[in-house]
Amino acid sequence: MVAESLSRRRVVRFASTGACMRWLIPPGADVAVQGCSADDIRLGNIVLLRDVHEKAHKFVAHRLVGFSNSGGRRRPMTKGDARLEADGTLEELRIVGRVVGVFRDGRFHRLDIAVWRPVGATIALLSRQCRPDRVGRGLRSFARRGFNGLIFRGIRVFSAIGLALSVRRVPAAWGGRP
Repeated sequence: MVAESLSRRRVVRFASTGACMRWLIPPGADVAVQGCSADDIRLGNIVLLRDVHEKAHKFVAHRLVGFSNSGGRRRPMTKGDARLEADGTLEELRIVGRVVGVFRDGRFHRLDIAVWRPVGATIALLSRQCRPDRVGRGLRSFARRGFNGLIFRGIRVFSAIGLALSVRRVPAAWGGRP
């Protein structure tokens, strides 16, 4: 049902459960996702992926951090903001939508407005700098110190700036009041 609505480019709202995007989408926050194709996404967008390793109906939301050209095709690369490693290159068929809004702290934040283009792109470029080989001893899971710690702080700061600038009224079509 979700995949069918997204294939028609409708907006679907559901709760997040993971923590890899926690600075922007905390666990339990609702997200608004609009169906899109791979041609509609830009660097820094948060895309919804069909997880091929898990059950067929499980989805993952990660940030688009770049593209790779392999075999003459442009393939998207994604990564959770709070993760050290990227997901690798993806088949375009895995992308089913992009996150266009986040409901958190009693507010609605639009992620498809102009202010998020440079903020999202900056976060994507920062996020690509994180690497497991730059982690201090004993802190592999969170990388609180060292180079990765600085990168994660930058991602949190830019996420907070974007959130502060993107508070909007919820559109009626997305469950808001008319």
